[in-house]
Amino acid sequence: MEVVEFAEDLKRSGARTVLDLGCGAGRHSILLGKQGFQVVALDISETALKTLDGRLKAASIANVALVRHEMSDLPFIDESSVPTFSITGDRLRSTGRLERFDE
Repeated sequence: MEVVEFAEDLKRSGARTVLDLGCGAGRHSILLGKQGFQVVALDISETALKTLDGRLKAASIANVALVRHEMSDLPFIDESSVPTFSITGDRLRSTGRLERFDE
């Protein structure tokens, strides 16, 4: 699935926030940010996040939050579910919805 198609699906579903796991330099985070989504761009690479930060500033995009963290132990405490995706090679793969479950 292409990111543009994914964004259209998200809009139809009413999603407003997206988690980009392993965002790298943020190609997809930027596209989704430009389309009005609140994006959480998560990556372990400080270098990639610095690159993304510069690209966001250059494009005047303020609705992308950068998070440096391992994706295996997400730091989020928000109780809402969030559409989540990751990229394998050049293919977009929706990983479903991230949800918090309290025990």
